[in-house]
Amino acid sequence: MKIVTDTPGELVLESRPWRFGLGMVAVYLVIVWNALKLIGNGGIIGGVAMIVFGAGFVWLMFHGFIRLEIVRFSRDAGSVSILRQGMSGRMSETIALRDVERAMVQTYDHGDSGPTHRVALVLRRGKAPTVPLMLAYTGGGGATRTTARINDWLAGRHA
Repeated sequence: MKIVTDTPGELVLESRPWRFGLGMVAVYLVIVWNALKLIGNGGIIGGVAMIVFGAGFVWLMFHGFIRLEIVRFSRDAGSVSILRQGMSGRMSETIALRDVERAMVQTYDHGDSGPTHRVALVLRRGKAPTVPLMLAYTGGGGATRTTARINDWLAGRHA
């Protein structure tokens, strides 16, 4: 997640997977282009199958994995709001800031391909003990840096 706003009163994090989305659109267009070429050369069944299965799979992946995620910590409102918006709909959740104990890194180990991480909030009370800020796990050290910044902000330390 990228830090968009970082003031003593507000911390805003955002995830816009535009590169991944553009990559998926490019793959989709290549599949459709090749399918249309195949149809143009007389391979109607193969071309239609390529569109249905190949492009259809990419389209489903796009709907399932491409989403805007915005997390807003606000001292004035006394809340943390989480917004997730994708092709399949919009979800928002608000948590009282007083219920947030700290941020933590959740890790999923894939074995040979290495671990991936995401940031989650540890709650003092609520429906669940932790709330992930992103649904997806990612590689690299971004989750650790974001977690440290959230914890500093919660403690009142400003960068």
